[in-house]
Amino acid sequence: MTFSDGFSTIGTVTPTPGPSTGQSTAALSTSALPAGNLTITASYSGDSTFNPSTISAPFTVAKANTNTGLTSSQNPSNFGQSVTFTATVTAVGPGSGIPTGIVTFTDTTTSQTLAILTLSGGSASFTISSLAAGSHNIQASYGGDPNFNTSTASLTQTVNKAATSTGLVSSLNPSVSGQSVTFTAKVSSTGGTPTGSITFTDQTTNQTLGTIQLANRQAVLTISTLAPGTHMIQASYSGDTNFAASSMTLSQTVNKAAVTLSLVSSANPSQAGQSVTFTATVTGNAAGGATPTGSVTFVIGGNSTSVPLSGITASISTTTLPTGSDTITANYSGDTNFSSASQSITQTVNKNNSSTTLESNDNPSNFGQTVTLSALVQGSLLLPTGTVTFVDTTTGTTLGTATIHGTSLQNNFATLSIATLTAGTHNITATYNGDGNFNTSSGTLSQQVNKGNTNIQLTSSAPNGNDTSKTASGNFLGTRWLVSGGLTGTYPWQHYVFEPSAQVFALWEHENAYTDSLGTPQAARDFETGRASTGIKVAYPFAWSSTVALSPYAGIYADYYFSQDDAQTVGLTTVPLLQGFSARMTGGIAATFAGGASLGAGGELGGIGSDNHIWTWTARGRIPF
Repeated sequence: MTFSDGFSTIGTVTPTPGPSTGQSTAALSTSALPAGNLTITASYSGDSTFNPSTISAPFTVAKANTNTGLTSSQNPSNFGQSVTFTATVTAVGPGSGIPTGIVTFTDTTTSQTLAILTLSGGSASFTISSLAAGSHNIQASYGGDPNFNTSTASLTQTVNKAATSTGLVSSLNPSVSGQSVTFTAKVSSTGGTPTGSITFTDQTTNQTLGTIQLANRQAVLTISTLAPGTHMIQASYSGDTNFAASSMTLSQTVNKAAVTLSLVSSANPSQAGQSVTFTATVTGNAAGGATPTGSVTFVIGGNSTSVPLSGITASISTTTLPTGSDTITANYSGDTNFSSASQSITQTVNKNNSSTTLESNDNPSNFGQTVTLSALVQGSLLLPTGTVTFVDTTTGTTLGTATIHGTSLQNNFATLSIATLTAGTHNITATYNGDGNFNTSSGTLSQQVNKGNTNIQLTSSAPNGNDTSKTASGNFLGTRWLVSGGLTGTYPWQHYVFEPSAQVFALWEHENAYTDSLGTPQAARDFETGRASTGIKVAYPFAWSSTVALSPYAGIYADYYFSQDDAQTVGLTTVPLLQGFSARMTGGIAATFAGGASLGAGGELGGIGSDNHIWTWTARGRIPF
């Protein structure tokens, strides 16, 4: 028996005899029927006994359901990274077969059709690398075929921003204040070309230097206003829709600008006492056209003087330069933008010339007469000082040396009085010996000394004296050393307090030699005295009332006195000088009041066992405040 679906033969089956005579059955199983409304025809070809026959019946075949699966090769992915989406369509339910037809891939987030592909072996795949960063709902829609129904699958594809790295370089590092520096930042990524901007920040000063849009992945900033110091420069890429932010920091060192320091003298060489002005000029350029500020320190003769800059110069004048060669130094201290600098010059100061004129108060004079020689020493700018030597060139005798005294260039004399010139003509030279500021000079005169007249006089005398005592005074230098120390302990026992102690006191004094107001030389004097003692004091403190505490005490000590004075004794002393071993006894009472105030009274007998005894009485009080 032959079965057909109206389009083609489905199959041929040999009938099988049934349970009744004259009845046979033919059954055909098939999965090849197409979906739709069919007419199934069974045709019997007949045999030797039976004639052929045909029968038809309607038959409906429904489309098979499908299931679509969707997978991603990389989820999450990064922007620019290739991702492959694969859709697999399989039949669901009884029957078999492989679906055919078309699968449409759609990004429903952006309503964009990504691909339309024909199934091959029940699957379709495509690769894409242009998904923007963010979440994308990817949908695969199977459109079905004559035998299979449609089906849909979707997944959420996460696309992260592509990672970036920012590089930062400086055109000049270190740089100098006021110098232009170019910072170049470049943004790199494997996922494409980043867009957006770079912000340059000086993190040291928390200052934004500028924001530059990327051009061909890089941004360039040129700046010349960085102050001297270390600057942490950061280039921060802000990121964009598809690229993540990144940054880089570099340390930019900006050195202070160098300056040129010149030092000049208004007169070199100069003369002693001449006013000389030293001028220091400081030049340099820094950020924003700044010029040097601050001060210049002049070092002249070991003394330093700071002078503020006026414009770019600082000046100082002096008339006290010593003669000879002196190194003058100008030190510029620098400021915020400029480094320090120093310059030195050698200043030569020559001595002034002097002139000496010699005069006599009486010329000619008589033998034995006192003659006063006056040498007038004059110079310029300063007052000559020092000495003048008077020489009798006729006899080759030095008459003496005198010190110049005076208050002006016109009244600056050195005088010498002499009464030993012999009769005759004496050529006398006065030579000024010069000083630190003046050269030597000489003056001469011819002194005529006449012979003296003589006479004889007879006199007699009788002893008749009158002596007057005078009081002398004097000043002297001396040194004095005072040393004291000791140990004291406190030991309470029952109602008593024991205070053992050991103490030492020593005084050394030296007085230099001097001459008193009467012209009497006084010898140097050395004086020393001291005491070493040890002993014990016992006190019995008790409460007199609720606000007063009394403490009577008594003590005994062994002393050793040592004294020495190499001056001669003049007159009597009212204080005995103890020497050697002796003993002391003390006693008294102390009262302490509420609030901390105290009163005390006591006495001491010293020198026990020696030839001299000393009584000492003391009273004291204390009020805290």
